[in-house]
Amino acid sequence: MKNQKKVIHIILLFLSFSFIHNKTGQFLYITDAHISFCYLPNASNNMQCETNNGTAGLFGDYYCNNPFWLIEDAVREMKRLVPNPDFIIHGGDTNEQFYHDEFVIIESIKFVNELFETYFPGVPVLFTIGNHDFFPTHNSPYYNTPFLTKLSNSLTGLTDQARATFKRGGYYSTNVNNLKIISLNTIIWYKLNALTKYLKGDLSKQLSWVDSELKRAQNEGQGVLFVGHIFPGVNPFTLKPSYTNTFQDQFLERVKTWQRKYGSLILGYLYGHKHRDTFSCGPKNSIHLLNPSLNTRKRINSVFRIFNYSDTAKVLYDYTQYHNSLTETNKYKDVKWRKSYNTKKFPMSVKKLTCKYLRRWNTKLKDSNALFGWFLFHYKARYLPMIGCGASCKKRLLCAQVNLHRDKMVRCVNNNKS
Repeated sequence: MKNQKKVIHIILLFLSFSFIHNKTGQFLYITDAHISFCYLPNASNNMQCETNNGTAGLFGDYYCNNPFWLIEDAVREMKRLVPNPDFIIHGGDTNEQFYHDEFVIIESIKFVNELFETYFPGVPVLFTIGNHDFFPTHNSPYYNTPFLTKLSNSLTGLTDQARATFKRGGYYSTNVNNLKIISLNTIIWYKLNALTKYLKGDLSKQLSWVDSELKRAQNEGQGVLFVGHIFPGVNPFTLKPSYTNTFQDQFLERVKTWQRKYGSLILGYLYGHKHRDTFSCGPKNSIHLLNPSLNTRKRINSVFRIFNYSDTAKVLYDYTQYHNSLTETNKYKDVKWRKSYNTKKFPMSVKKLTCKYLRRWNTKLKDSNALFGWFLFHYKARYLPMIGCGASCKKRLLCAQVNLHRDKMVRCVNNNKS
């Protein structure tokens, strides 16, 4: 009897440990909302849906910024699907794409953050800054400015330390449960940033700051999730770098160091900006996920994602993507958010969001025209007509998913490998 009790006790301890070790959580992700506070249904879509007569729909147009009421409908649906997420990532480019000034930029960001705070009281909302969240557009400073101070003061929930680094350079970290979330200012390295285009060195001390944050996370046993706006890869259709040479040399080389020293802590890197659905395996098997946009302007349906993760196992397990077909919504005057796919389910069947499993998925796409067609269908969130993509296009897309650096991407394309 005593031996039976000991066995039962050991089994319970094991089950308890397994539950703790594999504890999962959820977070929500949106990016590129591009709100228009002046959107007019039936406006001309060659005038940003804000003036003249035309055919712009009630809930948006594939050539225009988003009406603010579509954003709220998305937040309302997220609340229905996940009433109590651990946190929410607001991935930048909240401001509209045509008209800019600092007041509108800050009000746009506050609008989305306050929507989340209204529907999800007490849930941390983590903002990461985009290239359209600056005035002039793309021009992120690498030093404190009155604008960064005003914007930091509008972001609720930041610690004093986080607010200080945001004022210094638009970046910060925060802790949720056993997870450290590092919000990067990727615009500092953007090729169109006239303020930093010709500068070298660790701008705003952001890279050395990340080093110290990772060291602290290691000492405290935390997982680490990176969020930024601009994806550090290449445009597979033109093979042009998405960043300046300074970015390619410094950031990707630093990622190698981070992955070598702290790879067991890092869940992944999340970005927006391109309004497309893809990923890339970077240095030392770092996983970089490119998330589609909430905005429809670049001929894409609105999207948000729900991620499952573990801060104890330190992994992103999967995400479920939801989309709204704008054509149907405007036709029937009724917003319907539908599940697009889940990464664990067929046809992706990806066990975890790691390079090991996503490389296997990339190989399946190479070998199967049917699966590649499925990939293209979701590349722009089920927008029709799908992009035309022949053999050379397919090669470039698939090479981009397993080669983050431009030089390796070019070699992959030229060697007929993906």
